[in-house]
Amino acid sequence: MTKILKPEVYDAIFGTKIIEAKTGMLGLMIKTWLMHYADGEVAFGTWVDTKGKRHDTPLEDLCLIEDD
Repeated sequence: MTKILKPEVYDAIFGTKIIEAKTGMLGLMIKTWLMHYADGEVAFGTWVDTKGKRHDTPLEDLCLIEDD
């Protein structure tokens, strides 16, 4: 698994299998976006789990699942 940290790869991960590190939930990435705060920005990913429920999670909590 690879952590998603660099902004350069955000657009390239649409449809990629991911795992949410805190809960272990599996899903597919739909979109990435930046939430702007007064003291900085946080990158989020919108993804769907295996039951079709949509989640918005900070990218630092998501890992890519690499297919062999």
